[in-house]
Amino acid sequence: MVALVFVVLLVFLVLIEFYSIRRMPRNIRFFYDTDMNLAEPGEVITVTFRLGNSSSLPMLLTGLSIQFDDVVKFEEDETWCARHLEGGFSGSSVRYNLTLPPHGMYKGRFRISLKRRGYYELGRVYIETGDFLGLKSEVISRDPALKLTCTARYREDDSAFRDFGGIMGDVSVRRFIHDDPTLTVGYREYTGREPMKMISWNQTAKTGRLMVRVNDHTADSDIAVLVNMEDAKPKHRERGLELARVVCEQLEDRRIPYAFYSNGDLFDVRKGLGKAHLMKVLKAIGVARPACYYGFSDLVDRCVARGNSKRSYVLVTPQLDDRGHAALEKLRMHSDLAICVIYEDNDDMDDTKEEVAAQ
Repeated sequence: MVALVFVVLLVFLVLIEFYSIRRMPRNIRFFYDTDMNLAEPGEVITVTFRLGNSSSLPMLLTGLSIQFDDVVKFEEDETWCARHLEGGFSGSSVRYNLTLPPHGMYKGRFRISLKRRGYYELGRVYIETGDFLGLKSEVISRDPALKLTCTARYREDDSAFRDFGGIMGDVSVRRFIHDDPTLTVGYREYTGREPMKMISWNQTAKTGRLMVRVNDHTADSDIAVLVNMEDAKPKHRERGLELARVVCEQLEDRRIPYAFYSNGDLFDVRKGLGKAHLMKVLKAIGVARPACYYGFSDLVDRCVARGNSKRSYVLVTPQLDDRGHAALEKLRMHSDLAICVIYEDNDDMDDTKEEVAAQ
């Protein structure tokens, strides 16, 4: 009788082992994501992941390894790093050794930051699964699935932006006093002081509170931000992208519509305003490579060809030679408004900014 029980048990274990070997890779469920896909250098990004077992059998041996390039810095304490982090030749790996119960799920998270601007596909995954008895293991891999854009650092330099507020004020005072009801930029709660016609009944129904529309002001002029990447040294080019970001964010804060143009590896962004518009600009700055496709004079010709004499310009540029100053003068002649020049390499200049007033 004992021998029969032993034989039945042995056959049962063999069947379970055979089943677990065949189903090992298919029983694994893995997903991971980040709380943001656009960041700046040093900004903390939270990575969350889930590793699950869809089988009715436990997985006694499950190893998880997520590899990251050396551009990633881990924002965790020393205890966590000693337990889960392994160094490598070109980066580091986050490792977990787990036991997953039947239909079990392990959830984890850790924090990282990016060291420099750029576009990155990170997080190559290796998952080691074992059979029921722990006699055999198999490793499956997945391509990097974390797509992150690191834009230029927000670094406001008082000397570089010494007179920038002047042109911002000039544009702001040209805006009409009355709201334009066709330009709705958001909603806020009703305070009792707004006219009834401003109430948005659709938003009120969604939130359960009285909500009113926030309308933009109509402007008779706008701003174009120009980024000149011709003859820029790598250090100055990075600084120029940082300055361009600050300019765009300050325009957003003042609700001034702006366009974004460059002669380098930056995508042109048409005139606009709002969070989605700013995200386009920041992503363009983040993915930009050190490339210049045509000269500054050609960039000016493109602006002149648009024929908008009521547009102000903010130019972020390295030092200009005689040809560059001639192109700048041409732009001034075709604009009725001020032109503001911000130099990237202001550490090499006594005067970092000039404002060319329209005559």
